[in-house]
Amino acid sequence: MSKVSLHISKNSTNAIETFYKTAVKKIKTDSSATLLDSFCGHFINQDTERLTSVLEGHLHKKNYIKKHVKSAFSTAVEMIQNIRLHGSRIEQKTPGCYITFSEGSSLSIQTANLISNAEVPVLIQRISDLKSLQNTQLKQRYIDRLAKGSISLKGGAGLGLLTILSKCNGKISTKFVNISNEYSIFSMTTTLPLEHA
Repeated sequence: MSKVSLHISKNSTNAIETFYKTAVKKIKTDSSATLLDSFCGHFINQDTERLTSVLEGHLHKKNYIKKHVKSAFSTAVEMIQNIRLHGSRIEQKTPGCYITFSEGSSLSIQTANLISNAEVPVLIQRISDLKSLQNTQLKQRYIDRLAKGSISLKGGAGLGLLTILSKCNGKISTKFVNISNEYSIFSMTTTLPLEHA
């Protein structure tokens, strides 16, 4: 590997860490928000179970409505899987971050990962198209995708964003930050309702 690639790789990983630290600091200084869990590093298979079990445990302990806990859990799974399956790999590792925080009667899940700059316009269009759909249309699109049964090269059927958008009723914000000629940071934040049982 050339020195230039190593330099870009190091800067890309540092950009994710800086993004993470800034997001966590913002949450910690917001008196209405409570940080529940956070992770920044290289995502592997085991991270999905570990991170979602922490979230699920916290929500059960606070005695939230089971339906809301289930939605939060499945959204978190999909968002972490999105990093693992679709994030750009740097030196055989997938850097990213995952943050959960509560604010009033809502839960926010934020993730960030690297994507190639070539993917940015495609993803912007895909998210825009999906956000324009009503929840019933999202569910129909989900069923249609399942019926087709096609699996992508990355192992999915394109259901992740559909699941995320349907669980959070479209309350999703995305951000793309260009960090080099090769990569951008893709950040996604979802907001879900939380009510006590």
